[in-house]
Amino acid sequence: MKNTNLRWTMFPGCYEYHLRCRYENPLFPAHRRQVNETELEEAQQKDVAENQQFKKQVYDLLPEMQTSLAGKQQTVNDLLEFHRRIYDLIERTGEIGGNLAEERTILTRLFVALDEDAKNSVAVNNEAVESLKKLREHLHGGVQMQVNNFLAQMSRKDSPVLSEDVVPRFLTEDIETIKSALPYLKQSGVLETLRKGVTEIIASTIVSDTTRDVLKLEDKLKLISSE
Repeated sequence: MKNTNLRWTMFPGCYEYHLRCRYENPLFPAHRRQVNETELEEAQQKDVAENQQFKKQVYDLLPEMQTSLAGKQQTVNDLLEFHRRIYDLIERTGEIGGNLAEERTILTRLFVALDEDAKNSVAVNNEAVESLKKLREHLHGGVQMQVNNFLAQMSRKDSPVLSEDVVPRFLTEDIETIKSALPYLKQSGVLETLRKGVTEIIASTIVSDTTRDVLKLEDKLKLISSE
């Protein structure tokens, strides 16, 4: 039964977004499709707290970097430490969700600027060159710093995505999110298991033509099976 008292926000964070994915979604188990007002309020409170804490971390980082790096010759370790912290924050935007576009833009610009400084600083230090190379391989990972919210939110330690939610949540994501997640799932060796789960859900669930169209299920199934 549809709950007309629910008040969704325009830019849901991690916890509210997962409730929206679950709500009256036939791909989820029946006992996971209902959402009440208390659940939604608690989710929104968590999201607001995370959002505020994250923004404080970002805007506190800027003066800290200015103080630390101004008026002295930066060492490779100085640059790499901020490099790591900035990328950790970029990845955190995927875990938190919501409207963090401005903060992600700031962090990305800082990362690119430090990346150039770090390359120049390590040019004559072979050990540092190797360290930066490994860091860049980890940070970029071949996706040029694109953060996949599904992967980030599924793997966070306090994830609202239960094991029984993973496959239906994946099928509920938009095409671009699914497409960018597939290489990681393949590399980690779980893609075949996910495909099996997708097949089982589609075979055992009654999904109306309208829902199939809204979720673009046919396009998603083709994409998942072709990877």
